[in-house]
Amino acid sequence: MTSSTDSGSVTVVSSALWSCLPLIFILILIEIFIFTRWKKYRFFFTSNNSKKEYNIFPTIFSKYRIISSFLVAVISILFLLNYLNLKEYLDSQNTSTDIYEKYYIDSNKVNISFNGKKRNLIYIYLESMESSLFSKKNNGAFETSRIPELEKLAEKNINFSHNSGLGGMYDVDGYTISALISSTSSTPIVASCQNECEKYGDIVPKVRTLGDVLKSEGYNVEYMQGTSGEFAGFKKYLTKHSKQKLIDYDEMIKRGYVEEGYYTWWGIEDQKTLKFAKDEILKLASKKEPFAFTVITIDTHFVDGYLDETCKTPFSDKMSNAYSCSSKKIDNFVKWIKKQDFYDDTMIVISGDHNTMQEVYYKNAKNYKRTVYNVFINSKKDDVNSKNRQVTNFDIYPTVLSGLGADIKGDRIGFGTNLFSSKKTISEIMGIDQFFKEKNKVSDYYDKYIN
Repeated sequence: MTSSTDSGSVTVVSSALWSCLPLIFILILIEIFIFTRWKKYRFFFTSNNSKKEYNIFPTIFSKYRIISSFLVAVISILFLLNYLNLKEYLDSQNTSTDIYEKYYIDSNKVNISFNGKKRNLIYIYLESMESSLFSKKNNGAFETSRIPELEKLAEKNINFSHNSGLGGMYDVDGYTISALISSTSSTPIVASCQNECEKYGDIVPKVRTLGDVLKSEGYNVEYMQGTSGEFAGFKKYLTKHSKQKLIDYDEMIKRGYVEEGYYTWWGIEDQKTLKFAKDEILKLASKKEPFAFTVITIDTHFVDGYLDETCKTPFSDKMSNAYSCSSKKIDNFVKWIKKQDFYDDTMIVISGDHNTMQEVYYKNAKNYKRTVYNVFINSKKDDVNSKNRQVTNFDIYPTVLSGLGADIKGDRIGFGTNLFSSKKTISEIMGIDQFFKEKNKVSDYYDKYIN
């Protein structure tokens, strides 16, 4: 039987090869054409009535054109695999780790108890939203903040930071699905799964997730996103864990929120998704049970983001304008929540999922340490130690439960630590780089108790 990590290794290798095949094919065609017709590519030099002929492509290339083409193709593959850090990945998959035995806390064995009236949860995941977008005066990478409204929310509320001022969390894996699962289960997914998790079996099926806990406590749990939940296996993940409700692009079409065939950017743009989210929240708030509602945005996805007709363009580049517009939309959404009758009993969590994949956007901040945005609003727990922390998405699960008023025995779940407690995170104990390196290695514990 093939293990999840074995099948994942094959996927990474095959994906890398398929990605470079078109480039290889084009290079071979060009080289064969040039080296076959090399005599056409020459120039003449005339001096003192003598004429000398020089070939741009020496005869040796024509004679050994197939070999030279093969060598260029091999070099191209090596460059691509180096770019994808394949060696580092394969090294991790051929090395076992005992990090799970040492630090991982089985969520099924953690005593979690709620006392008194349960607080509602509204969680807003922002695509590729970084604290790096703050102004430099608040430790950001830009003279002028790209997200001034979100920056102000972080100033006025609880922001878990990697420095002494405003800051953020360290990016886990760089993919939305890994961020969503790590923040709701405090558990890594198969590293190679990335955006193809729907091809594998159930995702962390033996783990008791945040949704599992809230459903067992009587919460109505819903997620909303303007993209298809089939992508990357997110719908599969929610269905496996307490059959949590997902209102995605396909469901919105079924409900008539948008007309059949409507498709913008990645599906339905944030302006519409947030409007539909308000309607769903009001429906949930009208019920007697507490609710946990999550909305996931998409307009700030690379490349360059998406601008709808309401977006202003104060910056010269589209990506900055997309971030700026998203900041205003989320701020208005939060203001709307605060005006509702249920707000006093509701905690709002806003966080990015990962750092942007559009690396060139930060070309002028090469030595800057980029982190993921986060803010907790109207938590039941007070800020006791939010600065100079090494925090990751793994720490969100227990911290959300604690912010809702739950007591967590030991203040640890999976690889996550309750940030409202005085306990150190795994990243702070091991060091962030070592933790990230170890969590991606092969583990018998993972295969036996998690997957």
